[in-house]
Amino acid sequence: MNLFLSPRNRLRLVVSVAIICLGATAIPESVSAQGQDPSRISRHEIEEHPQVQDALELIKKLRPRFLRGRGRTSALAPRPEPLVYIDNTRALGIDDLSTVPTSNVEDIRYLSPTEAAGRFGSSRDGSAANGVILVRTRRQVRPE
Repeated sequence: MNLFLSPRNRLRLVVSVAIICLGATAIPESVSAQGQDPSRISRHEIEEHPQVQDALELIKKLRPRFLRGRGRTSALAPRPEPLVYIDNTRALGIDDLSTVPTSNVEDIRYLSPTEAAGRFGSSRDGSAANGVILVRTRRQVRPE
């Protein structure tokens, strides 16, 4: 057994270690510099972006990870999407977020697949397997 690496394998090893080290020290996308909750877009954040017109555009700008499906993808199957609930009513899909003006949004939350299964139950169709986006509008906010 040869204990010495060829120049090509040595280069692969160095690149792999560098990728691992950089990945471990990089700041994750979900961590905000202002300490905001990575699974929630608050009314305060929404007000900081008055140029954004609808909930879908807002999510794309502030938390694009909410939109990324977690399941398997292929050339034939569409990319899996998280379920969307607007004021506790299930929407038909992600595109329905574009019908919700940001002026009406109180907050937007993302539930991981595990959190979604705990809240909505797990079904045979695996509908919450890609997470859930919950949009709460201002008309749903109850005075305290």
